Amino acid sequence: MIDTHIHMVPGVDDGAKDLETAIQMMKLAMNEGVNEMILTPHFNLPTYHNQKVDEQYQVLNDYITAENIDFKIHLGNEIYLSEETMVGISQGKAHTMGNSRFLLIELPYYHYYPFHESMLFELQEKGFKVVLAHVERYEVFSKKPDKLAVLNERGIYAQITSHYIMDSKTRKKALKWIETGLIHIVASDGHDMIKRRPLMKMAYEIIVKAFGEECGQMLFVENPGMVIQDCELMVPLLNKKNEIFALVGISHDVTRHHKYEQELASAKEKAEESDRVKSSFLANMSHEIRTPMNSIIGFSDLLADSDLTIDQRIEIIDMIQSNGHTLI
Repeated sequence: MIDTHIHMVPGVDDGAKDLETAIQMMKLAMNEGVNEMILTPHFNLPTYHNQKVDEQYQVLNDYITAENIDFKIHLGNEIYLSEETMVGISQGKAHTMGNSRFLLIELPYYHYYPFHESMLFELQEKGFKVVLAHVERYEVFSKKPDKLAVLNERGIYAQITSHYIMDSKTRKKALKWIETGLIHIVASDGHDMIKRRPLMKMAYEIIVKAFGEECGQMLFVENPGMVIQDCELMVPLLNKKNEIFALVGISHDVTRHHKYEQELASAKEKAEESDRVKSSFLANMSHEIRTPMNSIIGFSDLLADSDLTIDQRIEIIDMIQSNGHTLI
């Protein structure tokens, strides 16, 4: 299985507090049947801003390599949808899922407004593919699942948490959402080794028992793999016998995304060139200012010499004035 939503980068958010915890979480996930992950630390400005994420991700990846562990990790983010994070995405500060065009997006739990949909569609216009994290937690979808269906039709994907399937109190609702084709991915959203462990096996077995092996593979293996490969996701449609009779996918035009990437690269190049010009200007200005200032200071010190004649003093004053005008 592939877990596409887990907080296992050590010491960067409310997930694994250190490398030891991250290693324990990884070993538990392996025992659950997971052999690949997209690590998704929070990106929610200004609290979570990715300052140490790349470095700490590499620490964990180096450990996996050094210990010769047969386990793959990729880097992503769980991005809270806001105006600030939209800017961060545009500036390339947020990680896509495994360096693909997919973004794992977290919505407000209780206050979901039309402008949030506008931001989701704006991300699509820029060529990104949106996966909504833990859709079961949002009040708007819990009360009106048809709103999630509308977003599905607009090409926005949905991830549900494995614990929601495993919990006997919420299992019926989770299975109903899967049965009606609202869900594309199951992930653990694991945070630690106590209350929010990265458990997947039981959820997989429940899905297989309810809808068959093919559906389990689609939600736990194939679609998560498609995210990493940057391909379109499929949703299984089930008949009255809970058998898959069709797969539905949505095609995306990548032209806008390529244009957006080119514009982003161009903007970055212009910004770097501006920094170089600014540095060169300041260096030259420093020289142009320092030379006359040194002259002014030096000649001012000479004026304190009581042995100078009137003519010499006048000459020095002229030099000071001349260097002063140079500064102006």
